[in-house]
Amino acid sequence: MFLKNGNLHTAVKLSAGALLIYLFIVLFIYDYWFIGDEGYYSLSIYESIGDGLKPYITFLGKPAFWKPFLMVEAYALMSQLWGWLLPATASYRACSAVFSALSVGLVYLISREFLDGKKALLATVVYALNPIILLYGTKIFMETFAMFFVLAGLLAAIQLCKGGRNEALLAEIIALAVLGAAFGKSTTIGIMAVMIYGMYAFFADRGKVVWVGAAAGIAAA
Repeated sequence: MFLKNGNLHTAVKLSAGALLIYLFIVLFIYDYWFIGDEGYYSLSIYESIGDGLKPYITFLGKPAFWKPFLMVEAYALMSQLWGWLLPATASYRACSAVFSALSVGLVYLISREFLDGKKALLATVVYALNPIILLYGTKIFMETFAMFFVLAGLLAAIQLCKGGRNEALLAEIIALAVLGAAFGKSTTIGIMAVMIYGMYAFFADRGKVVWVGAAAGIAAA
């Protein structure tokens, strides 16, 4: 359903509007340097830009294998696209703004699976302007990055249970979403994502649970 009736077009517009709001916050409200976890991740991103892509991140030049690497590497690549234009504080946070804005579009597409256009729009606006999203979704946190993948996987799971034509493709999208959540935040988040998708499939269409299990198997492999 999310590709019908202009839903995708509306989702894109909502993401674009949210991106403008989030970038305004990044550029004009956050005028301080990184502290706490932001300081940790920003240093890892900076080192990744200098050292190149690798399946782990570093902190003060030493490998930090206990931390997922995908967000750091993604932010390192993205920040270089506009790093020549923005200071480091805004350049790195702008990456979070992008993923937060993309999540807004996904929230709308998910909402349209259960609500009419006006109610889905209201739910999306409430999400986009939630103070927690405005505050933490525009800073360098792994949760922002992982949320995008969790929502993308949920949308694919909903489509799968509602009779999506290409079940194998939807299962692969779910698998990629689980991997993105796991390597973007933690294995725990990846497992939680599988549980959410599995529970939805169990109550929506139990025959599709096997596809969610197959997606989990692909991700684990």
